[in-house]
Amino acid sequence: MSRIEEAIRKLESITDRHICFARREELQEIISLLKEEVEGSVELDGSVQLDDDQAGAGGQ
Repeated sequence: MSRIEEAIRKLESITDRHICFARREELQEIISLLKEEVEGSVELDGSVQLDDDQAGAGGQ
C-alpha cells in the first residue's frame, strides 16, 4: 500500500467519527483529490496495486 493510500484510509476513518458537517465535506474533498492522484499514477505507470482484500481473493 502506498503512503497516499494509507493517508486516504486514515482520513476515511476520521470521517467515520463524530465531526461537524463542514469538516466532513472538506475531508471528503481531500480524499477525492488523493484518490484521483492514485488513479492517475496507476494510469501513468500501467501497474495496479492490489488492496489486501483483493490480494487475498486471488488478486482478481
